[in-house]
Amino acid sequence: MSGKKQPGLSRNIIVVGAGLAIIGLGSLGLLAIVSRSLESNGFAQFGVWFGLANVIAFGLFVPLETAIAKAMLAADGLTDRMRRQAAAYTAAGLIGTLVVGLVFHSIVVPRLMGGSWLLVPVTMAYLAILAMQAIQRGVAVGHDRFWPLFWQFGTDGALRLVLPGLIVVWGSASPNAFALSLAVSATIGFAAGQIALSRSMHHSSEPVGHRASTVSTGIDLAGLAALVAAALGGQLLANGAPPILGLFDRDTPVVLAGVVAALALTRMPLLFSSAVQSPLLPPMVRTVRAGDTAALWSLLRRLGTAFAAFCIGAWFAGWYLGSLALRLYLGDDYGVSPVSVALLSSAGIALLAVVAVQAAIVAASANTALVVSWGIGIAVFLSIMAIPASGLIVAPIAIAIGTAVTLLAMLFGLRMKTVGLSGSESSP
Repeated sequence: MSGKKQPGLSRNIIVVGAGLAIIGLGSLGLLAIVSRSLESNGFAQFGVWFGLANVIAFGLFVPLETAIAKAMLAADGLTDRMRRQAAAYTAAGLIGTLVVGLVFHSIVVPRLMGGSWLLVPVTMAYLAILAMQAIQRGVAVGHDRFWPLFWQFGTDGALRLVLPGLIVVWGSASPNAFALSLAVSATIGFAAGQIALSRSMHHSSEPVGHRASTVSTGIDLAGLAALVAAALGGQLLANGAPPILGLFDRDTPVVLAGVVAALALTRMPLLFSSAVQSPLLPPMVRTVRAGDTAALWSLLRRLGTAFAAFCIGAWFAGWYLGSLALRLYLGDDYGVSPVSVALLSSAGIALLAVVAVQAAIVAASANTALVVSWGIGIAVFLSIMAIPASGLIVAPIAIAIGTAVTLLAMLFGLRMKTVGLSGSESSP
């Protein structure tokens, strides 16, 4: 990388966090508009589709961001092999998703897309552009450029609020129209991010791919597989409850709408996951490469103290203000109890802690620990979700316990890995 001094960690977090704040508010505004303009059946249909799309996009494609950034940091730039691998992976993921959807269309379309075949091409377009966004962010982070992330998130987020508002004004409110608006806003957000990235590299003395364009360094595919497993696990915990309940087909639309509403209110902290992981990854990679595992754990302890305080605050806020916040935000509390909001609020902060620990695990290349931790956590989550009770009861409990189990398993796995790293550093 260039010898030019890079912005500090706190500044990078602020820059990315500002963009994510905009996309977070845009997403919250979108769901508020959908809730107030559609009946509970339509809101539930959109919520189930939105959860499904996020599980696939953020589970399969967003891991490319971390994989590309880590590979670029190791190779000191972007290589042609990385470009080819990213393109091939994205194409395979999109084709595989489409094939699975078509094979199981008798379940997917009626239960997860409200019987609308129009959502199939809309979903594929949305997934494709989110994959391109992830690649773009990975390249930007790999070059220590964080303003492109701000413009991508910020533009996408602003349009998530503006376009649905225009749909309502035009009298065309429907789950399909709102889904299409998401694909359009994501596309324009990608364009804004690309312009910012190109300008950033144009004004730099270091062109894209500098020093690495002539070597064969590529993406760590084993590491990417571990990241995909982790991302799918994280998305199942964050967004998987509505589509899972939709597949079970045992809850009424009102109950499904309640689960969607509770998640819409409490998962906003997760929109800041990139603000946590993206700026943390470069210093954590460098710390691990230097063999300074003590500094890595010192950073995690400081982050853990902050997350614990936020978790406690989120619990009390959810307990005392949850029902009121739902009514003010979505126009209806959908029968969600205070304890459910409190559990989901705390779990949202805990998932951010999981993201921070996951960044350290990725930096330490502890792929086995990553996969095993998420496997254990998701097994617990799915076991609880399978209990034949109301989704408004089982979903918050499953998410909270699944998150706690995953976090503990990750900390244990990282401890074992860093002990091994310290031992190898001290070996003659």
